[in-house]
Amino acid sequence: MTKIHKLENNAQYYYDKAVNSTNNGDYIKSLDYLYRAYNLDSSEKKYEILIEMGACYALIGEHNSALKSYYKALA
Repeated sequence: MTKIHKLENNAQYYYDKAVNSTNNGDYIKSLDYLYRAYNLDSSEKKYEILIEMGACYALIGEHNSALKSYYKALA
């Protein structure tokens, strides 16, 4: 008999997974999780997700995308 796993579908879950991926050096996977978190987040703290996105983009050399994320976080 197989075990059923409950899948989380909330912003904090994906943000935590993104931070873990960033800490492990997997910036592309982290960006995927951050976009999921951003789309699910309904709070006023979306700027934290955007800042993390900017950092990931900067680490992979996508400086224009990093700047866009940072500017959006400031707005």
